[in-house]
Formats: sequence, structure tokens, C-alpha cells
Amino acid sequence: MTKILKIGGSILTDKSRELAARPEEIARVAAEIAIRPEDLVLVHGAGSFGHIPAKKYGLPQEFSPEGLRMTHLSVARLCEMVVEALGQAGVDCLPVHPLSAATLCQGRIESFFLGP
Repeated sequence: MTKILKIGGSILTDKSRELAARPEEIARVAAEIAIRPEDLVLVHGAGSFGHIPAKKYGLPQEFSPEGLRMTHLSVARLCEMVVEALGQAGVDCLPVHPLSAATLCQGRIESFFLGP
């Protein structure tokens, strides 16, 4: 059975400072996942990589293409750190960015592609 594990952004980042990753915590989480990585979907929060830029651009209350792009790029940097740490810990993984898999209608998730 596939398990979903959500790691909060406040574990992976210092939410009080923009783009403030906690590399030691990212490595610790990756090492723990490496013990039993099978049938696992890892979801991680955005922490300071998402919340600070989103607030700067008024997201989600206001639609801002620039804000969405900048926030996505920032969170993608955190995701890259997590994927890199997992790889170094011996876990085979690939990221799935929600913007690439979800469709929205009036601000709500309408569908999320999960097929192979």
C-alpha cells in the first residue's frame, strides 16, 4: 500500500527568514526515509521558500502571474534540495510539482493527475 508522508516546511526551513533552508534537517529527514523508502509519496511544505514570497505578492487572495511564478521558482529550489538529499541518502525519487499535475477551477483543485 502506498503511504503519504507530509513534512512541514517549518522543519525544513526557518520560516522567519526568506530562503532559509535547514540543510541538517533536510539530510536527517532523507536519512530516515532511506530506512524504508518503498511505496512512499513524500509531500513537503513550502516554509520560508513559499510563504514569504506568497505574502509579498498577495497570494492567494490576489491573482498575480508574477507572484505565482516567483513563488513557484522559490519552492522549486527547496524541492531541489530535498530531492538532492534523498538521492544522497540512496533514495530513488523524482519531484512532481503541483503546477504540472493539477488543474484549478475558481481557486479549487478540480483534478490532480496521478497516472503513470
